[in-house]
Amino acid sequence: MKLLVTTSKSVLTVGTENGQTHVVHSGKGLYYGIAYSHNAIFIAARNSNDCFDYLGRQHNENGEILVFDFTMKQVGSLRAPFPLRDMHQILYSDGKLWITCSFDNMVAVFDFRHWQRWYPSEDERERGKDIHHFNSLYRAGRDFYVLGHNFGASDIWRFSYPGLQLKEKIRLGNQAHNIWLDGQELYTCDSQYGLVVGNHASRNTIGGFSRGAVMTADRIYIGTSDVAERESRDQVSSRIVVFDRKWRLVDEWIIDGHGQLLDMRIPGVEDQCVPGMVGQVFQA
Repeated sequence: MKLLVTTSKSVLTVGTENGQTHVVHSGKGLYYGIAYSHNAIFIAARNSNDCFDYLGRQHNENGEILVFDFTMKQVGSLRAPFPLRDMHQILYSDGKLWITCSFDNMVAVFDFRHWQRWYPSEDERERGKDIHHFNSLYRAGRDFYVLGHNFGASDIWRFSYPGLQLKEKIRLGNQAHNIWLDGQELYTCDSQYGLVVGNHASRNTIGGFSRGAVMTADRIYIGTSDVAERESRDQVSSRIVVFDRKWRLVDEWIIDGHGQLLDMRIPGVEDQCVPGMVGQVFQA
C-alpha cells in the first residue's frame, strides 16, 4: 500500500512497508487537500508559495483542483468562477467536492455542474474575512463537520446533512487540523502542541506541528512537521508517525526536502478519516 501525501512543494507517494517516498507531482506551488471519488483523485494546488508575501499572496491567489486517475496521470483541472484562496482540506462526498477556502471564511462546493459558496458562519460580517480559518471537513451519515482553527483554541462545528443547519460547536484542540471519528471518540490534531486529542480526554503525543491523519483497520498514520516561521516552512523536514490501533508506536519515517506535510490519504483502503469512500487501489 501507499500513502498519498501533499507538502509545501510536492505530491508524494509513501510506501507503508518502508516509508520510501516518490515525487508524483510538483511545480504548482503549495499543495494541500486530497480527496477521491470512485474513479478520480482530486488535489488542491494553490499555484503560489505559502512562505513569501503571505497576506499579499492570499489576496491575489487563485488555486485549482488538479484531477488525476489512479496511476497519478493528470487528466484535468477544475477552476471556480471565483477565487479559491488559501485552500486547505478538501472532501468528496455525495457527488460533490467540498473545498475549504480559509482566507474567505468559506467552503466552495462543486457538484460538477455548478459552483457555490457556502459560509458556515451565518454572520455576514465574517464573510470574506479569515476569522475562523475553516480548514478541515468530515462527513459521517447525517452529520457534517467543519473545523474552525481560530488561530488558537479551536472548534469543530457539527451541522445536519444535507440541510447544513448548525447543531453544536465542540471545543477541541489548538490551531487544530483534521477531523475524524473512531467509535464515539471525535479526534483532531492539536497542531500547536503536537498532539492528537479526542473529545473524551484521549491524548496522544506526536511532537512538532501535527497535521494529516489516516486511520485504517490496523494502523494510524499521523503527519507532523518541524515548527518554523512562515518564511521557512518550505525548508523544514516532516515525519509520518505510525501507530497500531491502540496508539502504540510502530514506526516513524522522516521526509526531507519537501517542506511541511499538509495532508495524507490512502486510496483503495478503508480509512476512518474518510468513511464510505475507498476509491481504487493506488497504482502510482
